[in-house]
Amino acid sequence: MTNNLRYIHRNIYNDFLDSQLSQYPKGTVKYYGKKYTIPASVFTDKTNWQRGSFSYSWSNASKSLYNLKATGTAGHSIFWRTEKKMKYVIILITLITFSTQKVKGNECISQICDVESSIIIRTQEKEYFVVQLFRGFTKEGEFVKKLLISKNRKDIVSIVLPSSEEVKNFDANIKKYRTGFILETLYGGGENFYTRSFYFKCIKGNLFLYQIVGTHIIPNSDKKLVNTKNIRPQINVRNFNIQYYLENTP
Repeated sequence: MTNNLRYIHRNIYNDFLDSQLSQYPKGTVKYYGKKYTIPASVFTDKTNWQRGSFSYSWSNASKSLYNLKATGTAGHSIFWRTEKKMKYVIILITLITFSTQKVKGNECISQICDVESSIIIRTQEKEYFVVQLFRGFTKEGEFVKKLLISKNRKDIVSIVLPSSEEVKNFDANIKKYRTGFILETLYGGGENFYTRSFYFKCIKGNLFLYQIVGTHIIPNSDKKLVNTKNIRPQINVRNFNIQYYLENTP
């Protein structure tokens, strides 16, 4: 198995396809304003099927450290085994889509992406936001995450987060908090590790950044510096530039 391979046994794929078509019998699905065909063209390409199994890779992803092998399916989800330098973990991919995205000027190719986590925020005005954290691979094989936020089923912002190549050891997750959510980030290495927690809340039908809590951790010592910054004026999530706050880490 090469470093850029996605592998699905025919039986697993058939179960997954039957599950999808049972919900979308017309063979199409519209997701966040884009229409997708079921099955995707990559699955109907006979060259991607050998000895009863599907395998898919791309030449420009040779730098990738990950392999994905399907281990089973349940409902509309596929269970995968992620391989990285002979270390194995089991992850649950809750949604598979083949899409084309822009990542800081580098165009992503059609790829397998998945939703890592999702949050629903409901307001007193009967509006609701959906905050989703996606993860996938760029054209160059870098592992990246993207934050997609919609309001009443309409996309309002898509934020591509830095890769670990751009910001050392960068990682991120989201969690619900009061009337909004928190984007938690972790990065750094060596003798300096940093966290930045970005607090967003709903104000008059929009999401705003109102507070940032940062820490500076020095391993093998008792030093842990915590800094809380209240944002004035508060920043609409549409105008949020995460790179600015990471580059200006104290």
